[in-house]
Amino acid sequence: DCREFVDPNTRLRWIWSDSEAAWVSSGPVDGALTDWTPTVDQGASTNIGKSSTYAKVSRVGRQIQATFRVVFNASGTAGSAIVVSLPVAAAATSNITAIGSGVFITSGAFYIPLTAIIGVTSNRMQFVSSALETNTYFGVSSETIATGEILTATIAYESAS
Repeated sequence: DCREFVDPNTRLRWIWSDSEAAWVSSGPVDGALTDWTPTVDQGASTNIGKSSTYAKVSRVGRQIQATFRVVFNASGTAGSAIVVSLPVAAAATSNITAIGSGVFITSGAFYIPLTAIIGVTSNRMQFVSSALETNTYFGVSSETIATGEILTATIAYESAS
């Protein structure tokens, strides 16, 4: 019979070996989905309130994959970029690097397609809108976060360590 478990602290898989009459580690379990809590800032409005959050991250070596969806119950600050924390610091700290895509759903039910980018700092992402065709970060001239609006994105990137 096969008995096994995964230690949530070390992420090691342990398997019972009848031949050795002992638990044997089979190495770290990578890629398991874990929760994370993204913070969303817009100018002077930091960690904007959210009424609903779904955020999962998976790590295999230095490869990070994550997805999130937040429904806001507070407002941002006009004229400022929308910035979201990354689950793990990124390797890219210079040059704008595309790491994924997203959608911002406005209170008027308009869908704005976004490209998630890093490179400004290693611990957060910003967005550019392919629909608006501007040379500014999303939120600077086009959108102020309001109650009921939704931001969702899927990203993949290399972690710093």
